[in-house]
Amino acid sequence: MSLYRTYRPQRFGDVTGQTHVVQPIMRQIERDQLAHAYLFSGPRGVGKTTMARLLAKAANCLARTGAEACGACAACEAIQTGAAMDVVEIDAASHTGVDNVRENIIENVRFAPVVLKKKIFIIDEVHMLSKGAFNALLKTLEEPPGYALFILATTELHKVPETIVSRCERYDFTTIPAEQIIDRLKKIAKAEKVKADVAVLEEIARRSEGCARDAETLLGQVLALGEKNVTLDIAQTVLPMVDMTHVLSLLAAMVKGDATLGLNTVQGMMDRGVDVKTVLEELLALLRSVLLSQVGERPLTGTYTKEQGEEIEALTSGVAANRVRVLLDIVLKAMEERRDFTLPQLALELMVVDACQSGRSTTSPHGGERVRESPSDIDLADGPGARVVSKPAMMDVPMTASVTINPAVTASSLSEEMIAPLTLADVKKHWPSFQKTLRVRHASLPLALEGSEPIRMEGTTVMVKVAFEFYAETVNHPKNSQFLAQLLSELLGRRVGVQALFQNVSMEPNVLRVLEAFGGEVVG
Repeated sequence: MSLYRTYRPQRFGDVTGQTHVVQPIMRQIERDQLAHAYLFSGPRGVGKTTMARLLAKAANCLARTGAEACGACAACEAIQTGAAMDVVEIDAASHTGVDNVRENIIENVRFAPVVLKKKIFIIDEVHMLSKGAFNALLKTLEEPPGYALFILATTELHKVPETIVSRCERYDFTTIPAEQIIDRLKKIAKAEKVKADVAVLEEIARRSEGCARDAETLLGQVLALGEKNVTLDIAQTVLPMVDMTHVLSLLAAMVKGDATLGLNTVQGMMDRGVDVKTVLEELLALLRSVLLSQVGERPLTGTYTKEQGEEIEALTSGVAANRVRVLLDIVLKAMEERRDFTLPQLALELMVVDACQSGRSTTSPHGGERVRESPSDIDLADGPGARVVSKPAMMDVPMTASVTINPAVTASSLSEEMIAPLTLADVKKHWPSFQKTLRVRHASLPLALEGSEPIRMEGTTVMVKVAFEFYAETVNHPKNSQFLAQLLSELLGRRVGVQALFQNVSMEPNVLRVLEAFGGEVVG
């Protein structure tokens, strides 16, 4: 049997993370002041159905003391085993129509309970009912018999008509903090006579994203291995994971601009055989949590343990939200490009270098410091009076190295000696190096530029002749064109664009020379 069913709470005191719901309902039970209808809303797997059953049991217990049902009387046993005829559970997802509501609720509510004190109707996923079914339920819900109690549960409150909501006492369930989920998992593991490392339980709690049922299901997968001492290495056989220590180390490197730390961390993970896709997904989830925490959406402790949350907050306390947004973009880019590399870890290494370069400060010859947070923050000033910044250290890196081209560096790397107009001869001189670097940096674009040749300059755009029309379309795709422009700009130390032209090589040479001289091209 699934762990979440075996260890479903049988007392209000066993419910995890929903104190704001449990306490008011317990007080109502103690005073015998139950409402006629309740609406429980919130995420999946956080205890809505469990609370409904506990409420049904407490309302019918024959030997209740305070708010807690005794759990031993005939009424409690019948409800716990699902044998109570007077407790009707309906899955609205599979009973959406008017006829189902009339048969299971409207007709049934007319008759007094057979055995129990109250007749309970628990309607799960109530938002799935049709409009006609809601209308049929409305009158009964508004004025039910005194012996009837309705408990509605939903994960999508916005789909429940206001006319229904207004007739219920509403309670909103929330996701469960990681610390409380870990405590619950420890109790379950102890009951199963299994010792599980805290690191395993922390990983399960984080993956469950505040859902107790998901956490218990994941723990069940781990315990199914049959091990009595579950370590992180053992758990990884069924739950591929990344040590959060490494993910936090990557975050620290990207935030601080420490490429050495970042690259060493990547190598350490690769030595352990960690999957690159998993690393990127974990880092993306971490940065997302940081961003949501910064804008006040939710605390980090909702997903991470207290210690992890404190460490993350310490790392990112001085980091602006727009900087986190830039790092998110860099990780997303790495996720897109990882399939293009035959060496899997290259995507992670380029991500680290890109993140460190994107946060680099550059100094203006006119004084003052300019910090480039992201490509969108760049001021591209041209003409007289433009502020020129010194060339950063990245320009000294050999172009055969595995480095990523940062648009912020490209656009701001003009030096005083490079103000002279760029000529076609300059471009042709660097073209072989450009193609050589491109073969290192990209898997498919080198083919499109094989045998290509710069033929003229149009302002700051390099017009490149390619062999096939398909190649021209490939190069001129916005994403590819931007990538090539950034790479060529880094080589030239000047901001340039790249545009491909396809010209029919079967044309007369004289015609081609005229077209090149006057900047024309063949159309049609």
